[in-house]
Amino acid sequence: MKVMEFLSTDVKSLLDIGLGAVSIMLWMRQGKVNKAQLILDEKQNKATEDLTTMVRDHDDRIARLEGEHLSQSRSRRPSRKNRIA
Repeated sequence: MKVMEFLSTDVKSLLDIGLGAVSIMLWMRQGKVNKAQLILDEKQNKATEDLTTMVRDHDDRIARLEGEHLSQSRSRRPSRKNRIA
């Protein structure tokens, strides 16, 4: 025995309409979730790009400062003639 056999046509129609409405609401909600996920992904990609740029700039600055430090320390060394043995 099926439950639907005992329901009147009007009740079946109302049940179909209700289930259709629930399906539409879930579909719309899923669309909002998908849109929110896309926005979140864009923000995360931007943050990753910014972090990569920041790390690269930091590495460049460190390398430049180390190069300047090495060139300054070389120029400050006394020549071999002036060294005290």
